[in-house]
Amino acid sequence: MSGLPERFVQTLRAAGRYDQLADLHHVFGRTPDAIAHARRNVARDNHHVTADSDERQS
Repeated sequence: MSGLPERFVQTLRAAGRYDQLADLHHVFGRTPDAIAHARRNVARDNHHVTADSDERQS
């Protein structure tokens, strides 16, 4: 998550979600940083692998 206006941050904090996301390192000041983090997660977790691609590799 990145670039949120303060009014949304306050709402997310009140709901307990902002701090939870921040603790997971999913809050960024800049969108390019958020995108880079997401790409690292996808590469690490093999999000791009589907059941179909697993079957083709067998």
